[in-house]
Amino acid sequence: MKKSLKLNIPLLYAIAFFGGLIFWVGIEKLFLLSIGGDGFDVSLNAVIFIAIVLALDIPTGALADRWGRKKLMSTGLSSLLFASLTYGFAESPAVYLFGTVFFAIALATINGATQALTYDTLKELNSHDSYNKTYGRITAALAAGAGSGILLSGFLAHEFGFRFNFRIALIPTLISLSFSLLLTEPSHHKKENDVAKLKAAIKESASTIRRSSPLIATAMLLLTVRTFQWMSDNYSQLAFNKFGIQLSLMGVVSFLAVGGGAIGRLVAHRFASHARAIVLIMIGLFACTGFAPEPVALVGFITFYGFNQLLENICETDIQKHLPSHIRATATSVFSFFSTLLVIPFGLITGVLIRQYDVLAAFKLATVLGALTLGWWLIKGSKNLLISEPSNQPPTDLMEPIQ
Repeated sequence: MKKSLKLNIPLLYAIAFFGGLIFWVGIEKLFLLSIGGDGFDVSLNAVIFIAIVLALDIPTGALADRWGRKKLMSTGLSSLLFASLTYGFAESPAVYLFGTVFFAIALATINGATQALTYDTLKELNSHDSYNKTYGRITAALAAGAGSGILLSGFLAHEFGFRFNFRIALIPTLISLSFSLLLTEPSHHKKENDVAKLKAAIKESASTIRRSSPLIATAMLLLTVRTFQWMSDNYSQLAFNKFGIQLSLMGVVSFLAVGGGAIGRLVAHRFASHARAIVLIMIGLFACTGFAPEPVALVGFITFYGFNQLLENICETDIQKHLPSHIRATATSVFSFFSTLLVIPFGLITGVLIRQYDVLAAFKLATVLGALTLGWWLIKGSKNLLISEPSNQPPTDLMEPIQ
């Protein structure tokens, strides 16, 4: 049994790499435009994706506990396969949206199943202390696959047409699905959910956040940072198209931006005390897309990702330092849920704005609203940023757990 369990980790590396090798990620928005969609359809597509992921977050976790991590992993990869098939044969925005439903199901199921499989496998092998390192390597394998797919996406679409990207993506997904069938289901070490304790943890998390000025300030900053990233993730292809960038180069530009984001994450710990300066740089770089000439806007976009991810890492660390350990995971989920939920109405407004004007108008609106929020944070909120200034308060981990 343990011999077969040991194979789970290398299999998860391979599943992550091939599962991330999706050749259409860098061009899918342009494909939607090519089959009759517009800016509002792009926004609607993004909103549907977010709504499904939010709705499935908790149910898929429960399903993994009851049904099995291996089955959920295979189900998620099958959904990814159906997503590529549906996208590749779509002739209208309505059919394209069905592909997004499959893609959202895939993301919600694969992520949770991967984490649970990794931890439970290591737990059974008495190596759970190495979870952080192992899961980091799995994430790196996923990034390597996704980065390769993004880099090649524009070139493949330019040479062979958009639909080729979706159809060739079936091959690595099938490989990943085949590897998932070879996984060994580990024993479940997770206890059944206690509904009363879960409700108490959520209630205490909301109360803790509401009473804490530093947490409120960081939440506002994190919301702005993630909204900027959401704008860039979902509308950059439309902006590139408006700038007249060749299709073959779009994947390269996106790859450079994602690489900049990875570097930002890696060096974030070195710049924790410079959050105020980073906020100013980030808003300036984001503003380039809507207000600057095209060459400057392009350089600003690529550089923005690095500072955006650097600042998000700082925010996430700051939140962890302000939370008591016994509600840390729950409170983090509360932050994530509401920051994602608020993007839904903003996405619909953005879609209407793009339909009435253009994509650059949407970037301008996001810049103005973000600048107002960040201005408030710089004046009133940044003084509460724990990682920017030493704190003499006792560690929050000493607080009593929920009874």
